[in-house]
Amino acid sequence: MVKINETQAAFIGISTLLLLFFGFLGYVAYIGHTPVVILSQDKKSVILTNHFDKTRKEILNITKLPKKSTVDPDFGFSNHTFNDASLSPQHDFVAFSVHGVHDWIGLYNIKNEDITDIDSFSVAIPGNILWSPNNRFFAIEILPASGYKTIGIYDIKLKKALETPYEQRVAQEQLDVTKPQWSRDGSTLSVILSDPSTFFNRGKHYTIIPIEK
Repeated sequence: MVKINETQAAFIGISTLLLLFFGFLGYVAYIGHTPVVILSQDKKSVILTNHFDKTRKEILNITKLPKKSTVDPDFGFSNHTFNDASLSPQHDFVAFSVHGVHDWIGLYNIKNEDITDIDSFSVAIPGNILWSPNNRFFAIEILPASGYKTIGIYDIKLKKALETPYEQRVAQEQLDVTKPQWSRDGSTLSVILSDPSTFFNRGKHYTIIPIEK
């Protein structure tokens, strides 16, 4: 058995603390330099910024958005403001939701400035956007007219919504779909299905594998 005296133990302790401290500083510096997108105060612009040097650059304005849906030609887009926006892990796309006469979800390609509407709703409230770590999909919380929460999954390669296998069950049993969480590689998405009428029901986990259609 190797014996460690008090001096060696103190040295090991101090070295460990220093490693943790400088590791933490590195993490803070990384987070500080990582770009994010925020909405302007009037919710008419998407702004690219970071927490380190506080630079701000408008990358998308509400006036640049399409006036009519390509998903549903009967839907016109007017009197709208941004509801939420989220930068992809590789910083090349912005997923956003818009609130107006009709609510809709879009995708903005930062490199070529292409804007695509990929889903629209007559009555719905799009919520938080959650990107998959592999930069391929994003999930978004949606509160439709039915009043039951659901999760939409969108493929940025196909530029459209994907079918979710729990939709029929959710409609039949009137369940809420909440708390989306991607796996580390972005290959699966876990959600919780729960009965909103039962206060103590914490729900059941359900894992989705996004499938190309």
